Amino acid sequence: MRKTSALPRSLAKLLAAAAAALAACAAHADITIGVSLPLTGPASGLGIPVKNGIALWPQSIGGEPVRLIMLDDATDPTVGVKNARRFVSEDNVDVIVGSAATPVGVAMADVAAEAKTVQLSMSPIPLPEGRDAWSFRVPHSSAVMAHAVIEHMKKNGVKTVGFIGYTDAYGETWLKDMTSQLAAAGIGLVATERFQRTDTSVTAQALKLVSANPDAILVVASGSGAAMPELTSSTAATRAASTRRMPPPRATSCAWAARRSTAPSWCRARPPWPSSCPMATPPSRMR
Repeated sequence: MRKTSALPRSLAKLLAAAAAALAACAAHADITIGVSLPLTGPASGLGIPVKNGIALWPQSIGGEPVRLIMLDDATDPTVGVKNARRFVSEDNVDVIVGSAATPVGVAMADVAAEAKTVQLSMSPIPLPEGRDAWSFRVPHSSAVMAHAVIEHMKKNGVKTVGFIGYTDAYGETWLKDMTSQLAAAGIGLVATERFQRTDTSVTAQALKLVSANPDAILVVASGSGAAMPELTSSTAATRAASTRRMPPPRATSCAWAARRSTAPSWCRARPPWPSSCPMATPPSRMR
């Protein structure tokens, strides 16, 4: 019977390195993960579901126990940075998770890079080359999402668009990506409005958008803040249509766009619509 040959030197070195890594993991005793989420503030509608999802994570990875440290960043970049610094200086975490609010996640990225600690962002943080070495996005980038939105607009014959979005990094990144892609698709951006996450009314912005009479209005917001521009612009468009006896923008809201795209061709043109037509229900009554 032929004897087996000795392990190649390179493979032996690899196995030795793997054994050393396993020994280091054993010595570490546990895996510590620092989580900073907007559990309060304007983006709490995003942070709380993420927290609930993290509660389903396994209690051990590769046989090593997982220790979670959960902190609230209150949708505030200053608080997010404070949380991140605590994670790396006091808790000695292996991974930073957060935030679910883009402006907070961007601010935390600098701490992650400085401490050379991996950051898993739960928001599509836009980072320039050189600042992104230790940060990874869990959601799609805004450029990827914008491409899908514009393809949907093209299929539905949208020629002009109004934009309303946050004044922070999330809204700014979306506006930048949408502007370049809309131009390439031959769709005109006819009106742009912005609002703060903490605003309680966007009536003025909605009236300006509706007066521009775009085919569609894109609302770039998240959580509960996304509902306010949609409902306000839908109501304003419906009132304007009844006053001027002309149809409101075809995609004033997501619900309006979805309803219109499924309506029969004989009832898509303009009001008044037959009661049997799904377009007969105004956007303000949709949920």
